[in-house]
Amino acid sequence: MDLFMKKDPTKDEYIIVHALTMLGMKKIGQEKVDKIVKNDDVKNSLKEYWSNYNQTFLFVIPLGVDTVQFSSETPTLDKIKKKVVMVIKTRQMKGEEFLDQNAGRDIMMMEVNRSILENLFLICQVSKRFFHHFHSKEELLSSFESDPR
Repeated sequence: MDLFMKKDPTKDEYIIVHALTMLGMKKIGQEKVDKIVKNDDVKNSLKEYWSNYNQTFLFVIPLGVDTVQFSSETPTLDKIKKKVVMVIKTRQMKGEEFLDQNAGRDIMMMEVNRSILENLFLICQVSKRFFHHFHSKEELLSSFESDPR
């Protein structure tokens, strides 16, 4: 069955179909889509994503014209050719199971291109350097209080 035409996809299928569509991989063929769906690494990543209360993000990284990788870790810039898809849980209720029929409202997905990630990495590096200058949170806050600007 064509996964893109399936009326009631599972929550995993929902993520896969929408991620492939956002990455421009909708026409890769059913055989390759089935290979992605049946891939043990993909299955394990999705299972971990749904079951781990603390895992808010999931990244879908294209590895060529017909293959993707799922990762809970933010991809490094060398892994990104053009863009990745970021899946974000819109709610996190401890002990409550995410249901297949609610996947569309329990997550949101966004395309993140390389230049956006480069800028975010730069901001994080600057912030990290800035905050390492101070020895404690109190020292940082007092520097703002003593600055007359």
